[in-house]
Amino acid sequence: MFAIGFFIVGVLFLAGLFLASRLLPPGMWRGLFILGVLASIFVYPFLHLVSPSYIKFKELCLHPSPPTIVKTKAVDFILLDAGYSSDCTKGPAYIAGSGYLGFDCRKIVGSNARHEVVAELYRYTMRSGVDPACGLECFNAERIPAPEARFGFFDHTSRTRAGYLVGDERVVTIDYPRSREDKQIPFWRWLRFSDTFLVDAVEGDMAFTTNYSYLPYGPITVLGLASGGAPADQCPLHPGVDPRSIYRPKHPPADMGK
Repeated sequence: MFAIGFFIVGVLFLAGLFLASRLLPPGMWRGLFILGVLASIFVYPFLHLVSPSYIKFKELCLHPSPPTIVKTKAVDFILLDAGYSSDCTKGPAYIAGSGYLGFDCRKIVGSNARHEVVAELYRYTMRSGVDPACGLECFNAERIPAPEARFGFFDHTSRTRAGYLVGDERVVTIDYPRSREDKQIPFWRWLRFSDTFLVDAVEGDMAFTTNYSYLPYGPITVLGLASGGAPADQCPLHPGVDPRSIYRPKHPPADMGK
């Protein structure tokens, strides 16, 4: 659809250009006008390559920033969830050698009449005197009402923020769900960012990762014929926040971090 849109716009543009040139005196000026306009059109798709904002975009892609940690929280039990497998059998390896007493894990047991996911939360506590490399057979399990680390899908704690960059300044235009109103992005601000937060249901924002995109031709969708939005270049997606860097063990091993 995007190609069809370009074709239609191209035909209309050439027709308009021909009619506009008829307003000029015949001869050299009419030809220079047509050549000048066509040259500008052909150069436009490549102008972003020398734009300071595009150069900054490439630098941001080549040197991605680590997740931004807003705050940390000390816990005994880390939650196995939110982008990390909630397969409880992977919990022992997830906490091995870290100093956690165990982990909390939600097991999906089915769905209700409204086709909503039904899950039960279990706490797995490592037994004393067992091999740290042991599996679930070395853990005691009990059902609990809530995890110690309150984040993830089942706590509905997602949050996103987005906007554009002006030099090093970040201008926020979307902050969901804090604000239901989205601000307009100026046409010439083609370097965009989006933040994905790890949010604790009690503590609030804990950390976030930032991804960048660039609109090389601006927010143009060719008369609405393009499916989705305007063409955009994306930096490789950030792997995300590791909850273990936010919810740190209350009693870490003495050699941890060396």
